[in-house]
Amino acid sequence: RAPLFLYFHAFDPHAPYVAHPEYDDVLPLDAAPAIEPAGWQEGMLNTHGPLPPTEDPGWSKALTQIDRKRALYDQEVRFTDEHLGVLLEMLKERGVSDDLLVVLVSDHGEGLWEHLSPASAERLMAFSPDHLFFGGHGHDLSEQALRTPFILSGPGVPRGARLDEPVENVDLFPTLLSLCDLPRPGDLHGVDLTPLFGGDVSDGEWREESYAYIRQSACIRDEAAQLKLVIPTEFGIKKGMRGPTLHQLDSDPLERRDLSSERLEDMSRLRARLEAHLERYPTTTQRVGDRISQQKLEALGYAGQGNDVEED
Repeated sequence: RAPLFLYFHAFDPHAPYVAHPEYDDVLPLDAAPAIEPAGWQEGMLNTHGPLPPTEDPGWSKALTQIDRKRALYDQEVRFTDEHLGVLLEMLKERGVSDDLLVVLVSDHGEGLWEHLSPASAERLMAFSPDHLFFGGHGHDLSEQALRTPFILSGPGVPRGARLDEPVENVDLFPTLLSLCDLPRPGDLHGVDLTPLFGGDVSDGEWREESYAYIRQSACIRDEAAQLKLVIPTEFGIKKGMRGPTLHQLDSDPLERRDLSSERLEDMSRLRARLEAHLERYPTTTQRVGDRISQQKLEALGYAGQGNDVEED
């Protein structure tokens, strides 16, 4: 049999989230995990949002709708998980699973209304709760958008191992090359992860920092210091993005406290490293123009779905 390569792109979970009533018993739509700390959303609405409507003076109806969407997201994750199992079982039945390398990765997480929109303070005052709190992706670099599944299973991968070292999606390509015993071309951005599988990396010898980039902003995470800096790009500044922000992740994993005005030396140090990284690995964005219709984008969830910051 010729070698097999299968790329499966699951669009669930993705906005707009749809209900899967078959999971209501295990993932009820009124039992989404609470946003922490308790009362945080109400406090942000009082500080940054508009006055509530007379028919909903405490925003309770609006926040309940947000909680329902968060529960729908959990159902979408469960739906995807179950149907990935169907796909893997199908491959097993066809006798191609014994030497199959299975890779499960995601390009991003979702905001799920756990942070303020990165729009300007003036614009926040006009946003309803559904937009004041950022629910989607593509406009912020909070940890729930960055910490995504990266799962490998198959030949050359230790069974049941869970690694704590920071990795990036760009590491997937060189890792697959290594696992498939293929030559590595040129100056790749990513890092081969296979040395981690055998414990061949000593403490302090792995990646010192990790990076992420979207059109509106870029970030660096100092892994040893657990400091994370997010800065708006030129495009982000033009579109009214707030920033920069600095967070101490080990003591503030929810990124509730911005330290940018208190730790200027760390800001300067991390910004220099981030700018050097962006200069070495420049990223350009090409617009699709009229090749994809607005209707098709909306069907895929890429237009008009919880965009809190003005799009170009």
